Amino acid sequence: MELAQHFFTLTQYHSWAFKRLYEYLESVSEEDYRRECGLFFKSIHGTLNHSLLADKIWYGRCINKIFTVSGLDEELCSDRKQLETEIKNQTAKWSEFLQQIDTDNLGKIIAYRTTQGSEKSLQLANIISHTVNHGTHHRGEVSAALTQFGYSAPEIDLPYYIAAQNQ
Repeated sequence: MELAQHFFTLTQYHSWAFKRLYEYLESVSEEDYRRECGLFFKSIHGTLNHSLLADKIWYGRCINKIFTVSGLDEELCSDRKQLETEIKNQTAKWSEFLQQIDTDNLGKIIAYRTTQGSEKSLQLANIISHTVNHGTHHRGEVSAALTQFGYSAPEIDLPYYIAAQNQ
């Protein structure tokens, strides 16, 4: 598999995994969805909101349209269904983005400011890897909360995505 295809697969997986997670979230009560349960961003809602926020920040850095926030816990969407729509739309943008760039751009250095104001830089390939990995981390937290509350959690590791594509 060539490098460009690898990153395209990762971004497709990132989008698929959130969609799959949301299939399981449909049965979660509003009380459990918003209940503080020891996650870093407190609740399922807070964690998903942070996932959207971080995805928008990194994507904005890549397309040179800075997404400014007051903090990593800033609530972008209070409405549950709106948050779901926003996450699905945002994660789909990564695959579209990769289809529009030249493969050589994966090594491009992206300079940015952190949310604390420090100047940093990363290769585009590392940003994409981080974004997908960050999503995986927080989907795992949400899955843990689901099982803590007695709900089922989806199997959403990368091999499940690849198997689903080969069916």
